[in-house]
Amino acid sequence: MTRQANLTDERVVHDPFRHHTTGRHHVRHGGGHAAVSTYASAEPATMPIPLVTERLITEPLPRLAVAPPIVARPSLAKQLTQARRVPSWVLVLLVVVTCVLSTAPTLVSTAFVISEGAPTAYLALVPVWALMIALTTDRSHRRHDVSDSDIDRILATLIATLAITSCQLILGRIGAIGEFWHAHLVSVIAWVMAVSILKFGSRSAARVRVAWGFLALCFPPFFLLTGQALGGSVLVYGALTAFYGAIAMFLTLRETRVKWLVTPAFFTLAFAGTYLLQHASVPLAYLAPSAALTGLTVALFVRAPRHHGGAEVPKHSLLTVAIVVVAAAIVGALPQHQVSHTPSADLIWVRADWVKALNKTPLLVGPPQVFAWGPQVMGEGGSVVRYRLASLKNVAFLDIYSTHDYGRLTEYCCGLWYATAPPPDVQRPFSSSGSAITQIAQMGNQYSPPQKPGDPAWTAHQWLWRYRAATGPVYQAIYLIASRDEKAPENVATPRPPSVRTGILAPLAALIQDHAALHNPTQYDSEALDAISRQIIGAAQVKPAK
Repeated sequence: MTRQANLTDERVVHDPFRHHTTGRHHVRHGGGHAAVSTYASAEPATMPIPLVTERLITEPLPRLAVAPPIVARPSLAKQLTQARRVPSWVLVLLVVVTCVLSTAPTLVSTAFVISEGAPTAYLALVPVWALMIALTTDRSHRRHDVSDSDIDRILATLIATLAITSCQLILGRIGAIGEFWHAHLVSVIAWVMAVSILKFGSRSAARVRVAWGFLALCFPPFFLLTGQALGGSVLVYGALTAFYGAIAMFLTLRETRVKWLVTPAFFTLAFAGTYLLQHASVPLAYLAPSAALTGLTVALFVRAPRHHGGAEVPKHSLLTVAIVVVAAAIVGALPQHQVSHTPSADLIWVRADWVKALNKTPLLVGPPQVFAWGPQVMGEGGSVVRYRLASLKNVAFLDIYSTHDYGRLTEYCCGLWYATAPPPDVQRPFSSSGSAITQIAQMGNQYSPPQKPGDPAWTAHQWLWRYRAATGPVYQAIYLIASRDEKAPENVATPRPPSVRTGILAPLAALIQDHAALHNPTQYDSEALDAISRQIIGAAQVKPAK
């Protein structure tokens, strides 16, 4: 039977009194104070009073299922234009890929020159060294950088447009000096700088100024003129390549103490490797030691720093990335200036004693004039010799540049020896098919105003060929030079090796100035020179066996 509560008899008493389920109460005196007391009952005093008979709920309540909000899938346009963070290694890869796309013809022609044994083979390692320096640069800064994405876009566009356009326009004016400077690579550097600003931000690009400074140090004339002053041998240029690599290692590890050990060790080992390989293939001797030690240094010592704040890498959308890639492909498809050199395999073979064979022609050959500086620019076993030729009333001078390294002729080409400001103008390039010379190059200083009375005015024909010697193939650049002044047929330019003044300063000054001769060049009738050229080639060329 269910016991019901007696509501009329129950008292609800608050502390210090206690209530009971029975109606009986008594007062207990103690301590001078009255206290309400209740006799013990059969039930616990703390048991709550059930007012209604009900089943106790012991099972947990079911959880409420909340449906997630319905989110609309973003449109394709929004997905393409949504800016997002891109890992730095992806941005670096993007810079490299777009650079290759935009300057592919230039890079291919440069690789061709290096493969032919040019002393400037170090240019193949310069991008790797510069990238190492940039990636190990701590771009952290105490102050937080604001986003300059709009400025970055404008700055990148200006640099790429102005530099690449100017490069293509200037190369046509500086002729031989452009090849000596490797000025076609300016467009490559401009593209890398522009895309770096666009993808990493102008502040981050500015903070890797050490890498940009290293690229300026690698200006090819500095390298070539230094090697020329030190003797111009394969060992000298290999040592210079090792020296440039040691500088790159020092700058890469400049925040660590190990740089004092790695830098001299790199130079010593690379120089030793060049010494051992100096009689091997020329590109191998120049590149193999420094390339191997660069890889070893990266594997053992190079670590990218952790950036704490500072220059914030901008976010990029898929659309902007696609635009940059497409723009790079378009630029690469446009006509670009390329190094105009003929492969050594396309040169014709001539007789080793072809100069003596000229005595059997109507040409009167004078005694040889040997220039002592020949081995400094043509390498070991190389030479520079001049002969005076006379034919009826015509006088010309035959300059012969001989070398065992065909790459030397690709560095010093297009009348570089006959210093003028502006440089000699190449009116038509040389071409050869391997069995015959298809076109003789023609050049002259018709764009160069005389700096003082008596300065020579000349024009020249130029071509390349090779002959077999006991020490291997010998490559020759032939310059047949004549005066444009009929009253002074002996007054022609004398060959000289390039210097800081003739190879850098004077051409730069000529670019800044606007000479009247650039608009009114002196013309010259080269029929007599054409006839002498045909006689020389006919006497020298090896006749095919019947």
